[in-house]
Amino acid sequence: MKTYSNKTFTCFKKLVLFVSVLLLSSSFYSCRDDYPYDNKEPEGLGSSIYGYLNDNGNYTVTVRLIEDLKYKDVLNLTGSKTLFVANDDAYKEFFKNNAWGVTRYEDLTLDQKKSLLKFSMLNNAYTIVKLSNYNIDGILIEETAMRQETALAPIDNVSFEKGDKLPTSSFWNSYRDKGIYLVKDNTPKTIVYFTEEFINKAGFSNDDFSTLTNGKIRTKNDMYVFDKKVTGKNIRCKNGYIHVLESVLVPPPNMGQYIQENPSTKIFSKLLDRFCVMVYDNASTLLYKNQHPEFSDSIFIKSYYASNGGVTRPLDNHHVEIINAQPVKNLLPFNPGWNGYRSEALEADMAAMFVPTDEAMNNYFNSGIGAILKDRFGSWDNIPDDIILPFIKRHMRNSLRESVPSRFSKMVDSENYALPVQKGHIVSSFLASNGNVYITNEVLVALQASNSPD
Repeated sequence: MKTYSNKTFTCFKKLVLFVSVLLLSSSFYSCRDDYPYDNKEPEGLGSSIYGYLNDNGNYTVTVRLIEDLKYKDVLNLTGSKTLFVANDDAYKEFFKNNAWGVTRYEDLTLDQKKSLLKFSMLNNAYTIVKLSNYNIDGILIEETAMRQETALAPIDNVSFEKGDKLPTSSFWNSYRDKGIYLVKDNTPKTIVYFTEEFINKAGFSNDDFSTLTNGKIRTKNDMYVFDKKVTGKNIRCKNGYIHVLESVLVPPPNMGQYIQENPSTKIFSKLLDRFCVMVYDNASTLLYKNQHPEFSDSIFIKSYYASNGGVTRPLDNHHVEIINAQPVKNLLPFNPGWNGYRSEALEADMAAMFVPTDEAMNNYFNSGIGAILKDRFGSWDNIPDDIILPFIKRHMRNSLRESVPSRFSKMVDSENYALPVQKGHIVSSFLASNGNVYITNEVLVALQASNSPD
């Protein structure tokens, strides 16, 4: 057998290594040289979101919003976006009648334009089916999502308010004449939707859905955003998906806003205002100043003393929570002005409130159990906070999924007292950005529950 010296063997190894490296380098070069998408986009993906809308010709208002807000490049390049759009016919109807009183595009303010575009935009690409899924701690949870954060940032809607636009509590009196810059909350507004997958998983009946949307009738595989039907699904673009709505989507207020602005719920709103506070928001102030160098004031959050999502401790003279102070005694169960409300995952649920009309509040106060309060205190204003708080808490629910008509008979309050809500008590329903507000013709008087909830 022929043997080789160590020197010869070492030379042989070097030769093999050299040839291997040469072949590998050639292979890498060849792969990169032949890769077809270095200088062009893959075929079959269609146009961009902007390109599709612009080429279609029936979305000129949306295209104008995109261009005016300088989102053309964002929606023209590859990326991951989902956009809910309304066509030009829907905008014609919108300009005939809307809460803003705007009759033509040219009269829209910058904030209104941002609301129309950015509230309809999600910062990921979702088909209708995928909208019902979400991830938590890296785990995929399927068919249980009903909400997503939108691209509408809190500082996109800074308002200057004074007088009767502010909460009625004395806490706000120092700003009632001079006014204050507010964001209603410093978390992004969420879009609420109902997919077939969610409806089935949550066990919502057709009556549940109809009640939430004030009479809308859905059939199998229908998709709704708030109370607006999706008429065109899963239009695939190279940078995301477009879903077409039957009418223009405008950001709804949160629960706290809606209750304050509703002319039929002034008494309950005034009770809720006792727990409403202004909190200085340094981050929003600095960010807004960066975008608007001429701005030299401060921005505050409209918040509430609440154990979930609100203020839990007293505020100092600068309207900042005193971290090392003892917690405030009277706390709402959650902050009704918190756009990002969550009891667990944001996507899977939101809150609910049952808010009696002024007529219902007066009827309660002048008869039955409520008359005892009137005899003792004379008016709603004179009732102490520690008595008012349990009354308000009885009307606040942590989970909308457990507060739809098909579950009314099982509802109890935090003290395990039954809540005698009936479908006939619901005057109207409002899907806010963070929960649903049921307007009722009855006050929820607690009844002793015979059993714990299932």
